Amino acid sequence: MRLLLIFNLLLCQSLLGQNCPNDSLFNRFKYDVQIGMSNHSTRIIWDDATKESYYKLMINCPINCLVKYTDDSVPAIRAIIFEGLAKKNAGDDILGEILNRHKNDTVQFIRGSTDVLFTETVSGYMQLILKLKANSKTFNTTGYFESLLENLRSRLQKTVRVYIPGAYHSMVTKDDLLLIDSLTCTLQGYRIVSFDLISDTKTFSTNNVFTQEIKEFIRTMTSGDRIYIDEIRVEFPDNSIGQIASKILRIK
Repeated sequence: MRLLLIFNLLLCQSLLGQNCPNDSLFNRFKYDVQIGMSNHSTRIIWDDATKESYYKLMINCPINCLVKYTDDSVPAIRAIIFEGLAKKNAGDDILGEILNRHKNDTVQFIRGSTDVLFTETVSGYMQLILKLKANSKTFNTTGYFESLLENLRSRLQKTVRVYIPGAYHSMVTKDDLLLIDSLTCTLQGYRIVSFDLISDTKTFSTNNVFTQEIKEFIRTMTSGDRIYIDEIRVEFPDNSIGQIASKILRIK
């Protein structure tokens, strides 16, 4: 048993300097995280794109490859990858070695939703995860991340949303916006009837047409400016009219 423990620790250490076949998955997840952190410097914003890239990373990247990501430069990522390893049921020897390496990692990050936020240190969060692992069935569930990804995709396939070509993490270029003549929905059979386009200085109400006036206004916008597509009225497949969720966009 002692030899097996030493072998696992040496293997984890050796992988820290190697390229993992799934580095591209991690790079995508880190890119998603950093986009969210452009406005929230120490907090991961768990929008759908970030959740999907995290779930894919956890599903496809083996434990031995994930270990090196616990030494990433972003504190929140170090902590979240450790949590993922615990939920993938990584051995206590591996988790203990990582925790020992980060026992003095007191850099802070913020976790939680918009309404409830917690300030954590990396080492403190890793210790919390180990305690939860010892007492929660979630950390020993086969197919945990597969189930989360399936539920996410199922929800997205059933939810009617406004579709903005080129938008990612609610960020979009002016050029992409200027190519739009009218808005569409993510699901077939639903037709947008009207919407309001709102900025800090102007409000436009339109029957689902990006008018010349709207496009002229978009041309005046600069990077970081926000617009809100609100009061989106949609005709449903049964010919009834209802509203769908608003959309916030930020200019790249």
